[in-house]
This record gives sequence, structure tokens and C-alpha cells, in this order.
Amino acid sequence: MTHETFTPAQSEGLQRHQPIVYLVDDDPSFLRALSRRLQAADYRVETFASAEEFLKCNRSEAAGCMVLELQIPGLGGLALQKLLAQAEDPLPVIFLTAHGDVSSSVRAMKQGAVDFLIKPVQCDQLIEALQRALRRRAAEQQTRQQKREWRAR
Repeated sequence: MTHETFTPAQSEGLQRHQPIVYLVDDDPSFLRALSRRLQAADYRVETFASAEEFLKCNRSEAAGCMVLELQIPGLGGLALQKLLAQAEDPLPVIFLTAHGDVSSSVRAMKQGAVDFLIKPVQCDQLIEALQRALRRRAAEQQTRQQKREWRAR
């Protein structure tokens, strides 16, 4: 499956400011279904079948977060999370997996995951996790901006 972008039916100007949810999962039918659910909740969605596919894309400057499957072929979910955490402006990660276990969930949370959810998930539970992730990212961006301003003085 190739990278796909889905946006809710709104004007172009509003779309630029909507949060983007990056979905990474190797199940194409799951990606399509979850994309539809999130679009209905007014999120922009970009889907990827692998971590490598995501890493090749040019990310937007818009606010966003990632919903990530733990066990994906190639670079796994925990490895992708670790790479994202090293970025200058890291994306918050929510794990949504059918393969969760206590050990993996503990590692994910220690590495900074916002949440670790098990499939199938209730839509409101996922939306709540997305809202927390986006609030976290906004707060971290504000903190980084304040630090840059203090250094510039």
C-alpha cells in the first residue's frame, strides 16, 4: 500500500491548520476504516503501510501526532517511536495494536508514548488519546519556543 492523504471536506485554508494524524499500520483495510472514522471527527489523516514509508515522506508543518501499530514489518513500532523521539520537533505517538503485551506497553510508555491501546478500540477512547497527544505537542512546542526566545536575549 502506498502513502495516502485523506482530508475532511472543508475549505483549503482551514485544512492547513487542522491537526494531521499519521497512521502507520500494515493492514490496508484497517487503515481505510480508521481513516474514515478520524475524518468524520475532522482530522486530516495520512496513512503509511510501514515505518520506512513514513520516514520517506515530507511531513507538513501542521500540528500532528502518530497512531502506530507495534508489530509492523521492517522497522518495528518501538524502533520508529525511538527515531521520532530524537527529532528536533518529535511527534507524539499513540500505539494501537492487536499484539500488545505488558513488556511492550511498558517500553512504549517509558519511551514517551501518549497511550497504548489495544485493537479493537472504541472511537471515543482513541479521540481522547489524540486530543491528549495534540495538547502535549502544543505544550512542548511552546516550551521550545520560549527556550529559543530566552537564548536570543
